[in-house]
Amino acid sequence: MQNNLFTHILFLIGFIGLTYECYSQDESGETYVKVLLFILAIGVIYSYLRNVL
Repeated sequence: MQNNLFTHILFLIGFIGLTYECYSQDESGETYVKVLLFILAIGVIYSYLRNVL
């Protein structure tokens, strides 16, 4: 159960980061951070689905 809570927190952090990056596209130098956050979100979603199924 604690691992599930940790996964939810990570997913929330990744989602907030992606939303923030999408709304602040003025700086093109932040693309590296955006890609890292996207990969992190995909990994968290994958582990969450693996835990549920």
